Amino acid sequence: ERFKSSFGGVRQRAEAFEFVRKEAERTGVALSSTAEQYVNFYDQMKNNPVMRSSANELFSGISSAIAAKGLSNEQSQRVFTAFSQIAAKGKVSMEELSGQIAEAGLGEIFDIAAKSMNKTTKEFIQLVSTGKVFSEDLLPKLGKGLKEAFDSKIVDTPAKAFQRFFDRVSLGVAEFGMALTPVVMGGLDLLNDAMTEAGTKITNFNDLEDAAKRLGDSLKDNPQLAKAFGDAIAAIADTGLGLLTDGLSIS
Repeated sequence: ERFKSSFGGVRQRAEAFEFVRKEAERTGVALSSTAEQYVNFYDQMKNNPVMRSSANELFSGISSAIAAKGLSNEQSQRVFTAFSQIAAKGKVSMEELSGQIAEAGLGEIFDIAAKSMNKTTKEFIQLVSTGKVFSEDLLPKLGKGLKEAFDSKIVDTPAKAFQRFFDRVSLGVAEFGMALTPVVMGGLDLLNDAMTEAGTKITNFNDLEDAAKRLGDSLKDNPQLAKAFGDAIAAIADTGLGLLTDGLSIS
């Protein structure tokens, strides 16, 4: 419903959702959380043509910073809320930069913002303190600066790999209009437990093998859902399985 109210046409909604899906995949953050953050964020940008046109790049830059720094959900929400407030107010203030964004874990914001404005950090802080930095002057440039600073620092983890897996399966289920059977849900729970156990000893693989067999038998009756599972597992193999293997100590 939020997508319908924020993005008018079918094509616009589809493009917005595809952007959100790719961001969730890239950062390893839950698709539902990414979508909610994006809609709230975009709603503050869409009435200003300058900021609306750069909203995706800024959202992507903020997402990169949050993922690279490993911020919690609460910290992430504080950061996105602060940027939304900056957009709504029309001016950049120390209240949001220092009191919210920096305190939430992005202490680098002053240096990155200053560089985006071609100023020294001292010059930038002085301009902000005197109310001379407008939102539409900083925010469209800041997305690129955040991505340059943090994209290469995003570290993949088994938990992120599983989140991608879960989101891909969930999208497959939604697309094919199927319900997850108890066996499939059990398989997901087991995989989630395995990801959570990364870095600890896992000694009993009999239950894992048995559950995998039962999961496979169930999916035989749902070829489309099985394909979604297969695609998701392939993604884990590409991005997360090596990390999981490195983290497990098998006795």
